[in-house]
Amino acid sequence: MNNPLPIDIPEWVWTKVCTNIILGNLNQIEKRVHYYRTYRMTGKAPPDAPTVGILPDDAVKIFENKNSEEIEMPDFVDVHIMSVNYCNGKSYTGKIVVDA
Repeated sequence: MNNPLPIDIPEWVWTKVCTNIILGNLNQIEKRVHYYRTYRMTGKAPPDAPTVGILPDDAVKIFENKNSEEIEMPDFVDVHIMSVNYCNGKSYTGKIVVDA
């Protein structure tokens, strides 16, 4: 993918960032939020909307101590990401780039 566009990742909202993928990279742009991901088999229903303040059981924290996360799956999946603010007093929208 040439010149991928940044994707806004709202807080407490699952955002589908790529579909039908087995290999790729997620790259963090906005660093003042925590990011969580979940996968769904391509064609399956998206994850339920999370309850604000409660992490879903299948939410996996990403970008811990690094700016990139590799996607390597045996079958085609859709990748969903959400952000959670950790800065007190100011809200930030997550932002990533997907290289697939």
